Amino acid sequence: MKPMFRNDTVSYHVGDLDQAKALRNLSGIRFNTHKLVITTSAGAALDGQGGDRQDRTQHNNATIETVRAYIHSCYHNGFLSMERMAADPILRQGRVVPPGQNPGRHDTGPLFFKTAAQHFPDVVTISLAHNGLSSLESISSLNQYFPNLQNLSLKGNNISSFDELWHICGDGKLPFLKELILEDNPVRDKDVQAHSNDTDYRSKVAELANSITRLDNLNVFRISFGVNLGNIPLDKVVLPVPIRGNYFGEPDTRATVLEFLTSYFGLFDSEERVNLGYVYKPDAVFSCTVALPEELSNRLLQQSSGGQRNQIDTTLQWSVWSEYLSRSRNFETLKETSSRESRLFMGNEAIVLQALVKFPKTVHDLSDDSKICVDAWQTRGLLPTETCIFASVHGEFEEYRPGPSPNPTRKSFDRTFILTPAPADSFAAQNGWKCVIVSDQLMIREYNGHEAWKPEPGVNVAPGLRVANNQAPSPTALNHPDGLSAEQNAATDELMRVSGLVYQYAVQALMTNGWDLNRAIAAVQASRDTLPPHVWQLG
Repeated sequence: MKPMFRNDTVSYHVGDLDQAKALRNLSGIRFNTHKLVITTSAGAALDGQGGDRQDRTQHNNATIETVRAYIHSCYHNGFLSMERMAADPILRQGRVVPPGQNPGRHDTGPLFFKTAAQHFPDVVTISLAHNGLSSLESISSLNQYFPNLQNLSLKGNNISSFDELWHICGDGKLPFLKELILEDNPVRDKDVQAHSNDTDYRSKVAELANSITRLDNLNVFRISFGVNLGNIPLDKVVLPVPIRGNYFGEPDTRATVLEFLTSYFGLFDSEERVNLGYVYKPDAVFSCTVALPEELSNRLLQQSSGGQRNQIDTTLQWSVWSEYLSRSRNFETLKETSSRESRLFMGNEAIVLQALVKFPKTVHDLSDDSKICVDAWQTRGLLPTETCIFASVHGEFEEYRPGPSPNPTRKSFDRTFILTPAPADSFAAQNGWKCVIVSDQLMIREYNGHEAWKPEPGVNVAPGLRVANNQAPSPTALNHPDGLSAEQNAATDELMRVSGLVYQYAVQALMTNGWDLNRAIAAVQASRDTLPPHVWQLG
């Protein structure tokens, strides 16, 4: 038998139905710490519903008539309500055991669903709530008889494992299922209790039942960042409005944002990137997302968790994405709640030291405004107490890195800043910054040019970001702020003595930590191995 692999599934073709049935009876055994879920694509044949194959299980006429009467009592306008079957008077009088109540029989489910499909083929909604189902294998034939099923309720059963969903949703089953209800099942209750929320539970179910849009009466939100442009006929896409390029809500907003971006990227591209710490507010938030074609993204993520990287081209691909992938918060590929939380960087110190300085050296070409597109406007409501600027930037950059990676490496990016006025007494304001960052979201993609925002002919275009290369700002060491108190000067001197930081970085560390000397010392010690050489005193 030659195995076939697909995601976490291994498939075999066996010689006959007896072999298939013997294998299926092994479902539930544990191997390598995991519970195996074994199903067959010929489930109906195994259960005696195989068309031209011999029916190995027989139902007497009385049983068939009882099931038929029961199905008629359950149906109403496309909805089949098969709830609490063990207590139903029709089935009890006919002594018919419902699906899942007799572990030794696998033919009961097909009998019920086949009968229902014969009489009511228009069924799109089925409720199997409160039936004591601990396994979904007994209802795995749903796909055969109701392939267009859209809504399914399994509320109030005894399902305790996510693996059970494979019986009804695995391998492309029920491709049109839109709504699933699993409330009041151990599989949900245990997971919600373990994580103190239902985020992980909803993510796991949505991954297994990947066609659903509602789970337990709530919408399922799918966040997808990777786009396969090969599937989009761009030459046939007609947008309702023309492409205009840059947009600025007000002239003052344009001047402020372009000045900010010029300074920000000038500092980001320099050896002084660590200085960006004072451009972020102490409670700022940063996240990075890598949006790659699904096949490449999955392969690289497997490599990062210990997979093989034997081929030279694959190794190079990993080398030019590793710094970003290890911090990527792409929900399409990142399923664990803990990982999603740990990759949301909060606070200016964490943003700079755990994320920004870990990225490769970059060059953003600000001399050609056709390569960068900026949309910005002032808005209220994003923050409770102040007006802010929402600035969205699309562009490209080149990376320079040591090692065998191609140099330079070009990537495309999208970046969204939320900016607020720099407080007058802040280190940022005293160094000439009009705005500070509250939120920074960075998306990095394979290079795909700048044609997407090229304005259509005849459209007026707002001037964008254009800085002559020889006029780009040259970031220098921070100017120490005026007006430090005697206590602040003393704390700065002490931190310089204890840690070895130069003056401007000692001040920055203290400001970041609220001028608490002990906290600043602890933060510097914790980050010592990640800080660049120029922050330390010589000798």
